[in-house]
Amino acid sequence: MTAGGTATTTGTYVSIIEQGSVSVTIEPQEAIDAGAQWRMTVGPDTGWHDSGDVISSVPVSTYTIRYRAVYGWERPANQSVEVTSGGTATTTGTYIIP
Repeated sequence: MTAGGTATTTGTYVSIIEQGSVSVTIEPQEAIDAGAQWRMTVGPDTGWHDSGDVISSVPVSTYTIRYRAVYGWERPANQSVEVTSGGTATTTGTYIIP
């Protein structure tokens, strides 16, 4: 740098939070056709998702999966999934006809 000049620099932020993903499969297809969905009860994305959807960039922790009520079907009990660094936590929820 010369006297009276301006120095510039560029930096890149890198996440130091370990993250993974969550994916849930819903069965049977008839329940999916009737509107069955799943969501995380807390976390970065708590909206309703379809079977097979993947939520990325989830901080490492344990999360609860909840299933949407669907008329004519008994929804699965809430389930816990453990997100590990770089991994995808998976589970399956099976709806039944009461």
